[in-house]
Amino acid sequence: MEWFKAVLQQLPTAATNPLAFVAYVAVVIAWVVVAVKVSTYKVLMSKLDHIPSEDRRNVLEIQMGPMPEHISPKDYLELKKRQYLLFGFLTVCGAVVMLFAMATVRAGNSGNLTVGEETVVKTKADIFDKLYPQYERLRKGEYADPEIQKSVRSKIYDEAPRLADQMLLVSDQQLDFGYEILKYSYATLPLIMAASVSTHSSEKKDWSDQAIISSKKALALLEHAKDMLKNSKDPRGLYKWILEDSAIDRTRYYLAIALAINAKENGDASVSQVLEVLNDITPNYKRMYPPASEDPHLEWALKQLALKEEGR
Repeated sequence: MEWFKAVLQQLPTAATNPLAFVAYVAVVIAWVVVAVKVSTYKVLMSKLDHIPSEDRRNVLEIQMGPMPEHISPKDYLELKKRQYLLFGFLTVCGAVVMLFAMATVRAGNSGNLTVGEETVVKTKADIFDKLYPQYERLRKGEYADPEIQKSVRSKIYDEAPRLADQMLLVSDQQLDFGYEILKYSYATLPLIMAASVSTHSSEKKDWSDQAIISSKKALALLEHAKDMLKNSKDPRGLYKWILEDSAIDRTRYYLAIALAINAKENGDASVSQVLEVLNDITPNYKRMYPPASEDPHLEWALKQLALKEEGR
């Protein structure tokens, strides 16, 4: 029973790679077969002396297969036992060789990303290294010249939706699990930027709706990774990355902003939903990025909540 529990506990780890899962299943099946056969061997060996000598051959052949004429029943049982153990051993060796080959190939190709992963990495860089700094300066009022403000706003309006589409159009099938998280988490930001600079309510609602969907997808993936990696070892160190990079808090923060934009435009979101998401963010993250002063949309939502409380 303990062995079976251990097998089940390792399933999530094996399932992260199809070939590893096949090797894992092959080893489990092989050892189940070996265990059954060895158990049969023990039973037969313990009962052998109680079986009439003239019937032993027939009994053993029924249970263990054809028996050579020149071998005694006891020697035959010992031979079959060794054959089964050898079969199990060779299966394990084969699986180890296959997994080692997979690891070698993966190590050799560790610098090679799929086309989809390259797109995610490049788009993330375009968002954070090129567009987001300009959005931050615009949001903080650092552009004094109205013409520059207009130019930057226009650039964000044009570029942000394109970058979001570029990220979201990448097929999940082309992405490793970590890159899939990056895709949905970072696609949210350009959608928020686009909704922020737009002067059209319909666009604000549409882009904030998309940001809400994307951030919720990212959170679902992050929570799944968190649950999975709490119970199994992960060679990619994904759980460590989630903790150190504050990915869950950051994505919840994006979701709160998207909900606030949507609520302000009389979309399906509400300010109470904004508060619920903010409450799920760790205090330390909120100290670094105070919602009431860091983002105008969150500031508006919190003011609306305060007004509601005063009106009660």
